Amino acid sequence: MRLLQCRIRCRPSTIVERRVELDRFSWFQHGNPAAASIPALLIALKACGVAREVQSGRKIHWDSARSGLGSAIRVANTLISMYARCGSIVEAKRVFDGMEAPDTVSWNALIQGYATSGEDDQALQLFFQARGSGLVDSRTHVFTLMACSAMAEKEEFTFIDGRFLKVKSLRLGLAVHSHARDLGCDADIYVAGTLVDMYSKCGSMENAVSVFESMRTGNPR
Repeated sequence: MRLLQCRIRCRPSTIVERRVELDRFSWFQHGNPAAASIPALLIALKACGVAREVQSGRKIHWDSARSGLGSAIRVANTLISMYARCGSIVEAKRVFDGMEAPDTVSWNALIQGYATSGEDDQALQLFFQARGSGLVDSRTHVFTLMACSAMAEKEEFTFIDGRFLKVKSLRLGLAVHSHARDLGCDADIYVAGTLVDMYSKCGSMENAVSVFESMRTGNPR
């Protein structure tokens, strides 16, 4: 198992190599789910996500449930990410809904899944739910702002006060930015970069420039 863990973490793997890792995980189990450990499950599930091997992921999910390891929060969070990366957001949501106490990582994995699946509205709804639970961090804001940017790409411009703006996307982006500022997350370089992208796509170049300048000076705005 240590060899498997080292190969996954120590260097990039091609999809073919990831398939080899999945085969090694099957060999490691010897058909006995009880022989698996949480680290081995996490490694195999991450490999499934990278290789987009949802069928293999489902098999490991089933085995983890039978072994009693599926309820571990690290396994559940990795299952959400795996299903989302494989394009099966419905299964990712089902895992999330089955968790007794999702943590910030759980929310982030699901929000990212919806954002990258093109379900921007759902990603935004989840953000506001997570915010209400106090389970957000800088990564939550990055994924949510990505959803705002994707939403802006689909929205038509509206001419307001001499400017062409993506009104709905900008309104939501401003709300996310305001919350990030309240938590101090707007100082995070990744949040700031995603804010610049979001404001640019919404047509609010003054806000984009303001955030960009704050990145240079180190004074969030």
